[in-house]
Amino acid sequence: KPKIESVKTSEPSADSVQSIESSDVSDSPKWSLQVKMMGVISGIFTITLSAIIFLATYFFRLDNEVRIIENSLRLVNVIGVKVQSDIGSVIDKGKEIALTLNRDKSDAKGKKNFFINLLFENDPHFIMVGVYKKQNDKFLPVNLVYNDNHLNQKKISENDLNELISKNEKLFVPSFSGKSVMANLSPGFKEKIIALSLPA
Repeated sequence: KPKIESVKTSEPSADSVQSIESSDVSDSPKWSLQVKMMGVISGIFTITLSAIIFLATYFFRLDNEVRIIENSLRLVNVIGVKVQSDIGSVIDKGKEIALTLNRDKSDAKGKKNFFINLLFENDPHFIMVGVYKKQNDKFLPVNLVYNDNHLNQKKISENDLNELISKNEKLFVPSFSGKSVMANLSPGFKEKIIALSLPA
């Protein structure tokens, strides 16, 4: 006898559907191509911008250092010219005072005192001017004048200056050989002071 077989259809269970969906999700890429491209472009842009900022900062700092050095050199040159001019003026005035002090004419005494007082008034930084002679390796003062106003303001006595010169007289020995000498006598003294020794 012929058999009649029945075919029975059944709906998939919930567990099988969930497993199929999970497998589909796991097979799909985690990041899309657009996201990956945006990440690469952002990275390139960040690296390029950082490099530009670094190079710009480096060259800007280098340019500033060069400009600072150039400005410093210009300033040094200007100060050097100014100091040279001031020292030349001081030397000229010192020579004039020394020549004035060497005048022995009695009729010129009043003019001599007037000239010296005028110098001290116009240039108060002169605190002492003297003419010396060398005898037996010692300095003997021939004629000395002091800026009394300045000495009183700084509370410096004439004896203080005389002792300072005696203490450093070896520095001025070359003046007797025709050389001009400038010495910083400030160390150990109560005020900043520079001495100029000029040959007669």
